[in-house]
Amino acid sequence: MLKKYLSVKYSAIWAPLGGALVTFSFAPFHLWPLGLLGLLIFTWLSNQSHKRPFLVGWLFGLGYFISGAYWVYISIHEHGGVPAPLAVLLMFVFTGVLSIFPALTLWLYRKLLFSGVAGALVLPLIWMFFEWVRSWLWTGFPWLLVGYAQIDSPLAGWLPIIGAWSTGYLVVLSATLVFFAVISTSKRDRFLPLLTVGFIFVSGVLLDAIDWVEDTGERRSVGLVQPNIPQALKWKRDQYDLIIDTMQVLTPPDVDLVVWPEASIPRSYPYSKNTLNELKKEAIRNKQDLIVGLPYIESEEKYYNSLMVLGLKEQTYFKNKLVPFGESIPLKPVLQPLIKHFDVPVANFSAGNGDAQQLYAADMKIAPMICYEIAFGNFTAQQARNSDLLLTVSNDSWFGDSIGPLQHFQMARVRAKEHGRYLVRATNNGVTAIVNDNGDTVVSMPQFKAGNVVGEVSLMRGSTPYNRVGDNPTVVMMLILLGCTIAARLRKSPKIR
Repeated sequence: MLKKYLSVKYSAIWAPLGGALVTFSFAPFHLWPLGLLGLLIFTWLSNQSHKRPFLVGWLFGLGYFISGAYWVYISIHEHGGVPAPLAVLLMFVFTGVLSIFPALTLWLYRKLLFSGVAGALVLPLIWMFFEWVRSWLWTGFPWLLVGYAQIDSPLAGWLPIIGAWSTGYLVVLSATLVFFAVISTSKRDRFLPLLTVGFIFVSGVLLDAIDWVEDTGERRSVGLVQPNIPQALKWKRDQYDLIIDTMQVLTPPDVDLVVWPEASIPRSYPYSKNTLNELKKEAIRNKQDLIVGLPYIESEEKYYNSLMVLGLKEQTYFKNKLVPFGESIPLKPVLQPLIKHFDVPVANFSAGNGDAQQLYAADMKIAPMICYEIAFGNFTAQQARNSDLLLTVSNDSWFGDSIGPLQHFQMARVRAKEHGRYLVRATNNGVTAIVNDNGDTVVSMPQFKAGNVVGEVSLMRGSTPYNRVGDNPTVVMMLILLGCTIAARLRKSPKIR
């Protein structure tokens, strides 16, 4: 009975189903084997003789991104004030464009027409290439990279060595090897792929036992504030004093470092100077450093999302990677006319200069990432190099009660694992937490409640392989291998169908 439905004519059903299964490998589900199953379906679809391979790949992507990033609708409609029909349209445009990447993956693979072991190696390479393109094209959307889902899988040991993006290659490779083993008629051709998959997973477990960094024995006490301010009230002028009072009440006095969330000061600098001066005096009295988030106006043309250190030494960090729709307009030539026509409110932030920048507070070198920036592996590696602590702040209220904030927190855990550093995360309504150098949550508090998280972070010595080099060597290797593969195929068969 099942064999009847395993045919090309049912691809339009299997494709979105396979894509949706991949979503279940991420937080909050953490069912990483379902990610492998979804990619196994993608491999099967890639090896069928479709008349429209691009469409089949696009349908897979649609199932993947609608199920995994539906929270874009909540951001646009519930918090952006966009009418529901237009918000649905924008969500479909956004996810539809993202679905082009799996579509191109399947299409190119079908054009190259590899089979057997060669196909098992080439398909993950093409997938990896288009995940990389997706991470920087049109401001970049490196969300839902399959490597993120491996923080709680046997492959977690690979993260500090090659990072999340390259670990994703091992996930797709494992799925393709299993597929070719299943369809093989030769015992030898079944055994070798399955042996390779076993080696990948066992190696991940063994590598996880290696201590790439060591504890220096130095500790710092940290207090993270989660005020749970409703988004509808956050920017109302008559709520400003109440919000600042709430933040101060929730601030623990007896810690070395206090972190408030992204945009915790709901008034732009320099108009918030008086407030900042008072907070700075209070922090100095308490012998602590305070890090706050706020908008920063440098000029009429320059408007930043920023972090500011208030203490004996004042410092400022400007966000580099901006959120699509929230802080910038992705696909600007296509979407800007539509957004202007319907009067959709989109902030017009400027991006920082992109250079690595660390903050110094509580006698620590801190690698700052604001909200969306934690999703960018190479950027985080740049920030984290030679740091003592990773810091990320966010206002995930924009995602409502969806899976978005939990996916976001999962990425933060991956970054701690990749770099062998403690990570602290302060958010408006969760997840606020301290994560250790192994990516494990040390202490956190529930979402949608006001309070604080107090704990200690350990300063680590040494660095992981990934921290030293980031993704750059893998990018170069991937481009060379893919280029050589396509060139060799073209020489062998000039008229590729």
